[in-house]
Amino acid sequence: MTAPMKSWRIEAIDPLIFGDGRPFNGAPGSRLRSLPWPMPQTLAGIARTRAGLNADGVWDMDPKEARGITVHGPFLVGEDDHGREPLFPAPADALLPEPARGAESVRPGRLVPLEAPDGSACSGSLAPVHLPRPSPSKPWKKAPALWRWSWLRPWLEAPGPEAPDLVLPVGADLSIPEEPRTHVAIDPKTGAASEHMLFMTTGRRYDRGPGDLRVSIGLRTDTDRIAGGVGQLGGERRFARWVEGDFLSGVDTPPDAVLQSAERGFVRLVLATPAFSTGGSDLQPALGDAAEVVAQVNGRPRVISGWDMHHRRPKPLRRLLPAGSVFFLELGGTAADRRRFVQDRWLQPVTDDPDAARDGFGIALFGAWDGAFHPMST
Repeated sequence: MTAPMKSWRIEAIDPLIFGDGRPFNGAPGSRLRSLPWPMPQTLAGIARTRAGLNADGVWDMDPKEARGITVHGPFLVGEDDHGREPLFPAPADALLPEPARGAESVRPGRLVPLEAPDGSACSGSLAPVHLPRPSPSKPWKKAPALWRWSWLRPWLEAPGPEAPDLVLPVGADLSIPEEPRTHVAIDPKTGAASEHMLFMTTGRRYDRGPGDLRVSIGLRTDTDRIAGGVGQLGGERRFARWVEGDFLSGVDTPPDAVLQSAERGFVRLVLATPAFSTGGSDLQPALGDAAEVVAQVNGRPRVISGWDMHHRRPKPLRRLLPAGSVFFLELGGTAADRRRFVQDRWLQPVTDDPDAARDGFGIALFGAWDGAFHPMST
């Protein structure tokens, strides 16, 4: 029986640093840069480290037990004067056109599977994906990388090629701002600054976003050994506060429109976190025989490594499907089987690698799809 998951939010006190993988050794002139938010394996390591510390801050957990802790995340949570709301990576099947000068909002277009005409150069088993009709607008270069759940839900509920009655405010900047800092090396013998030994770090200000937006990092885990309060994490061991409590209220179950679409045999799978599959960019091995990928929209793969603390060596490189990737699925089985397929995998990892599942790779959301392949317009 699966252990119940506990929910935690990490509220930044200092600018947080989650290294982007570039070499950094503190040498004069070097700079440590941060990703906008942590990768799943980074957050899993942070949570396991927190769970393994006793009341005195000393590690007292068996490493094998720590590696067995399941952590799902990251889930970003935005909070302002209007309340708290989950934030998700922008879905890759949403194409936002460049806003007109002075426009206050923009309506996203939807990418859908197309029927390749006879004699086309399309190859492979997957259908091409594009707008159902040509658009004269250029893609918006500054399109928001994060969507509020109140934007994403209607996008997931609409099955057809026409975008739902959804407009995004042009000024809705949900980015997590950077804060550079200059540091000086301290001579341990004298306690004085070492001459010319300057280096820089660029952290992310989760507590001071655009407008009055504050962002925290949410996770779910099956361990009960995490203690609330202030602790250190990430690069430079910056301070943050651990707060227990649900942050996915209203997101815990699939919308009814999505379940109805699943019963008809067609859904979209949207990645809330990057996914690992032994098939590389092919998610089919992680889905098995219950569903068939017939089309997909994804950006460039994310390549990650890391440090293996057990074997004291770098981890092998892994290519990940980026968060926000969308997969158009045809479901098999009965209507009840298809409905259960979505219910069982909602906010759960979709991967064929047990370690990746424990680290929270491939957390899935689902959207409705009408199952149609549209003629390719020219």
